[in-house]
Amino acid sequence: MNLDQQILALIDKAQLYGVPPEWITQIAPVLIEYATGLQHLEYYILQSPESGWLLTTLSNRAEPDVQKKVIHAFSTLEDAKGFQLVPEPQIVAQREPVTHILFETVGREVIDSTIFFDTPGNRTTGYEIFRVNLIERIKEHQQIHRPSPKSNPRNLPPDIA
Repeated sequence: MNLDQQILALIDKAQLYGVPPEWITQIAPVLIEYATGLQHLEYYILQSPESGWLLTTLSNRAEPDVQKKVIHAFSTLEDAKGFQLVPEPQIVAQREPVTHILFETVGREVIDSTIFFDTPGNRTTGYEIFRVNLIERIKEHQQIHRPSPKSNPRNLPPDIA
């Protein structure tokens, strides 16, 4: 699926996510903007049947109390499978469209970031996209593209002198 097809699929599933299709349409340019900065249209995400996408908690080496929860997105099935030090049979790697991964990153408050591993065979260097940055970019986009009120005398407030 190309990026436009991915967005259309997200819009079709909007009700499953509990959001209006118009909202996905509004944020689509931001999802596409971020997705075009990545090398692949789809990535593999580790997930379990009962709890969904596998979150990894990372600790700061200098400050062990500082932690973040991340999703790892792999460019190949082999990289995803090789990520687990001790393979668990109930954890599987599923291919997901990149815009859907970004959408999930925005929508899940428990996720701090998603790390995309673009280079096959390299599971140590990835491109990290922070949830707060995505949300800020969406807000900026909405401010810029907010429809302005039409210049019409009927749009004037009733108390104008």
